[in-house]
Amino acid sequence: MKLNVGFIKVISLLILANVSYSFLNVFGKKASLELSSITVQSYRVWISLPVLLVTALVLDRDPDNNFWSTFNLESFLRTGLVSLIILVVNNNLYMLGLSLVSPVQAVGLFLLVTVWTSLYMMLFRGESKAVMKIVGIFLAIGGAFGFVDFAEISMDSMDDLIGSLMLLLATFLFTVYFLFTKTITKDIPAASATFWIFFQASLIQLASLYNIDEFDIVNYSKDLWISLILTAIAGTAIPFICMNYTITHASPFLTGIFIPLELLTTLLLAYLVLGDVPTIQQIIGSISVLIGLILISVQNMLENRDEMLDDDSLAMNSVKNEETALLD
Repeated sequence: MKLNVGFIKVISLLILANVSYSFLNVFGKKASLELSSITVQSYRVWISLPVLLVTALVLDRDPDNNFWSTFNLESFLRTGLVSLIILVVNNNLYMLGLSLVSPVQAVGLFLLVTVWTSLYMMLFRGESKAVMKIVGIFLAIGGAFGFVDFAEISMDSMDDLIGSLMLLLATFLFTVYFLFTKTITKDIPAASATFWIFFQASLIQLASLYNIDEFDIVNYSKDLWISLILTAIAGTAIPFICMNYTITHASPFLTGIFIPLELLTTLLLAYLVLGDVPTIQQIIGSISVLIGLILISVQNMLENRDEMLDDDSLAMNSVKNEETALLD
């Protein structure tokens, strides 16, 4: 396959998105040690919003389809659906789960998004039920549940179980986002769509102000502010911009290949920032998940090479248009 500028751009953004998500897992966990999960989620959205607005104004400057052209009821309703599913329901569930378990356990379970996507494509979109893919699915599911420390679950402490259930539910909702955002936000520039998704979520998150005592910002430590800012910008705004672009310019198969990077970078960052050392059980689970996802990705690449090339061509054309606009 001949590489082109558009293909390299998509690959680079996919790598950046999945590496950046590790900041959400680690610094989001760190912030949740001092604040409730809903408060951390509110800060994620509110701090990200101005960054996303500037990004949309800078990147989406096509005369016929720019940021201001998306300022209409149709765009508001379409992005509002994604906002409700992902930023309000999904991300609050994810932050709640993250506050109850370790960052490594959270990302280990979240990698099941790739598994649910493959199962959906097999059951409802006519994808082949290849042996390699089925083996990969079982390995990934088994490895993901290997992250759950069932020995810690008791009648006195259900945090691990509740957190794991919240994360599993979040993976189902993120799979919906993964599969259908491209259709829902069709014709809306990626950066602008991301801003409107966050803007509507920011209004709903105002409900978190009911717990006004947690918003005593003058008494926040410097360390807490750093965690909130890194969670919002490095762990939220950057990966969402990258993912919304790549979802509209590449197939789900190509996008899913890079998701395992989030596990590797979270393992490293959790050790450096929180001093978390993975257990033998988590190491075995990580290996099982990675092997499973690799098998799924390889099989998907073999089955969908033509579709991936078509989407890569779209990416190349998009970049060419952007470069032409800049030259003009």
